Amino acid sequence: MTLIETFGIRLKQERELRGYTANQMAFFLNVSTTHLLNVEKGTINPKLELIEGLVKQGVDIKSMFKEIDDEVVTGMIFRKGEDT
Repeated sequence: MTLIETFGIRLKQERELRGYTANQMAFFLNVSTTHLLNVEKGTINPKLELIEGLVKQGVDIKSMFKEIDDEVVTGMIFRKGEDT
C-alpha cells in the first residue's frame, strides 16, 4: 500500500469517525468534495489546504501517515505487504 493510499484511508476513517458527509468534511477543510473523495481513494495527493484544515480540526497529522497493518478498513482486512 502506498503512502497516499494510507493517507486516503486514514482521511476517510477520520471523516466517518466525526460523522461528517464528504460535503461537510470538504467544506471544513476548504477543498472541493471531488478533491476530498479522490484523496480518500488514494488517486491524488492532498492539497496543502486539506492538510492545514485537518490540523485546524485537531487531527494528529503524524497519525495520518501511520502504516496500516492488520486493521479492518471499510469491511476488508489489509495486512502489510498485501495488495488492496
